[in-house]
Amino acid sequence: MRLAVLVLLVASAAPVSAPRAQPADTLAVPTAVPDSVEAGVSRDPITGERETVAAPAYRSFDARAVRAVYRVRQPVFVALMRGANESAYPAFAAAAPVTAGVALARGGSLRPAVRVAVAEAITAGTVLAFKRVLRRPRPYRALSEIVPRDERFVAGDAPLDPYSFPSGHAALSFAVATSLALNDDRLTVPAFVWATATSVSRVWHGVHYPSDIAVGAAIGAGAAVVTRLLLPSGSGTDAASVPFSVVVPF
Repeated sequence: MRLAVLVLLVASAAPVSAPRAQPADTLAVPTAVPDSVEAGVSRDPITGERETVAAPAYRSFDARAVRAVYRVRQPVFVALMRGANESAYPAFAAAAPVTAGVALARGGSLRPAVRVAVAEAITAGTVLAFKRVLRRPRPYRALSEIVPRDERFVAGDAPLDPYSFPSGHAALSFAVATSLALNDDRLTVPAFVWATATSVSRVWHGVHYPSDIAVGAAIGAGAAVVTRLLLPSGSGTDAASVPFSVVVPF
C-alpha cells in the first residue's frame, strides 16, 4: 500500500511537457480567417455606425492587391509614393489659382480656372456623399498586417475621414488632371502621371483599396468632363468641341 501511494505522488508531481510551437511565417495566409475579417465589419469600430459596404474578403483581389503594393520597399518607388501623397493637398488647393494666374498673365480667359474649381467642388461633394452612405472601413482597419503610413491616419484614433470608398485623393487628382488636360493638351501626360502616382500612393500608404481609387478616378474625370460641357469657353475651337453649351455669367 505504501509503495502504491508513493508511486501516485511521484506521477502527479511530474511536469507535463508543453506542445511544440509551430514556426511563425509572417507571410503565410491563415487557414482560418475570423468572421469579422472574412465577412467584413458590420459596425464601424471607430464611429460605431453601421457599415453598408463591408471590407473586402481577406483573399479577394482588393485585399491581395493592397498587400502586394504595401510590401514594395524599392527606394525609388517609396520616394515616389511619399512625394505624390504629400503633393496632393497643395496641388488640390493651388490648381485653380495657378490656372487663373497663368491665364491673367497671358491675357486669356478665366474660364479654365473656373472649370477646375467647379470640377473639384463637384468631385468633393460626390465623394463625401458616397462615403457617408457606403461607409467602407479602410484597409488598415480590416487587414491586420496593414499599418497606415500616412500620419493623418493612426490605428485606434478617429481620423476626420474614416471611410475608404471611394478615394477622395484619386477623385480630386483625376478631376484636376482631366480639367488641365482639357484646357491645354500639353499638360495631359504630366497631369495624368501625377494623378496616377497620387492614386497608387494611397494604396501603398494602406488607406485605400484599388477599387476605391478606380471609382474615385472615374468620379473625378467624369466631373471634369461634365464641367467642360457645361462651361465651354464660348469661342473658337473650345466652344465647337462640345455638342451643346449652357450660358453661365462668368
